[in-house]
Amino acid sequence: MYKYNIHTHTSEVSPCGMMTAEETVLEHIKTGFQGIIITDHFWPGYVNPRRGMSWQETCDFFKQGYLAAKEAGDKHGLDVFYGMELRFEENSNDYLVFGLPDEFVLAHENMTDMSLADFRKLTKADSADANQATSGGLDVLIIQAHPFRDWMTRMPPELLDGVEVFNANSRHDNRNASSYAFACEHDLIGTSGSDYHQLDDIDRGGILTNHKIADLADFIATLRARDFKNITF
Repeated sequence: MYKYNIHTHTSEVSPCGMMTAEETVLEHIKTGFQGIIITDHFWPGYVNPRRGMSWQETCDFFKQGYLAAKEAGDKHGLDVFYGMELRFEENSNDYLVFGLPDEFVLAHENMTDMSLADFRKLTKADSADANQATSGGLDVLIIQAHPFRDWMTRMPPELLDGVEVFNANSRHDNRNASSYAFACEHDLIGTSGSDYHQLDDIDRGGILTNHKIADLADFIATLRARDFKNITF
């Protein structure tokens, strides 16, 4: 089976990240991963605006961790895909977002001022705004990360595609059993991720698939089909 970490941070972008993108790639290779998804923090107050940058400059900055990881992955033999851990002004929730194109982010300056409901509406495949952004609609997957940590708010299931049922970050009380129960109750996709910030987080969470993920669209389709197993240590 193929092993992927789908919740990964880099020090290039995430203030809490302790490992560079290249270090992150090398450590995941050592522990047998086929690939990782970079999900650096896209938070209000951090990107709204960042150090006087323009929105274009802010968006370019946000992708630095992914681009550095992709370069290292191509060099050393690890598949690297792009996502984000998004937070809105409305609360302290975090969402793992996959499949959001650069064009959408650039078209929605100060995106974190939205509510989750507004964001969900705009990123649904039948949204007129989404169609304008991509000339064919979006396939954006929204997973609420660690929904039962302190200060988190459980959101209406219809606004989510899934929840992180196993978060392996040992520095928080994740209450993973409650997350799993919530996913089951509402028939949501349940995912596992190491929430990798530092070396101790390696190989503690992720997913296993029967096939090698070809690209981000394949990853999203695999999660939607629930054709994977969670790693839970």
